[in-house]
Amino acid sequence: MAATPGFVWDAQLHLTPWPLYVTVRDSYEQGVGSSRASIARFLPLGHQQGTPEIAASALWRYLAEAVWLPTILLPSERLTWTALSDKSARATLTDGTVTATAEFSFTPEGAIERITGDRYRAVGSGQVLTPTVGQHRAYTRIFGMMIPTEGEVTWLLASGPHTYWRGRIRSATYE
Repeated sequence: MAATPGFVWDAQLHLTPWPLYVTVRDSYEQGVGSSRASIARFLPLGHQQGTPEIAASALWRYLAEAVWLPTILLPSERLTWTALSDKSARATLTDGTVTATAEFSFTPEGAIERITGDRYRAVGSGQVLTPTVGQHRAYTRIFGMMIPTEGEVTWLLASGPHTYWRGRIRSATYE
């Protein structure tokens, strides 16, 4: 059986010149998605956990971020691929009752350049299924794997695109 999908992502966002920061902890563990944010780990800003929508959103994120650990994308009893064209394919990842589906677009060399799909996002006290696009570039070979070192993720909102994450990988270590 393939490994159980899961991740824990911890971040500190420095939003001011003062030593004040927001901490964010997102995770998907044993079929449960969770997201928690606080100011300097002491003042809670929000916490969401345990709904089917949050689990589905977290599993979609796991699938989309697999570009940084590409062996996760190998076909298995949990992950199936369907060819859409010579430049794209749909991946479906299932973990118990939670399923995530994303469309992957490839460069002529076979690198993943774009991942699209519908992912839940928090709106007020609820979750809204929203088209999402991840774009990847600047591939580098690290420990024998080709991974993108630059990327961004964008919600495709009715009011226009909203890029909510943009980053650069400076180093990676694999165990």
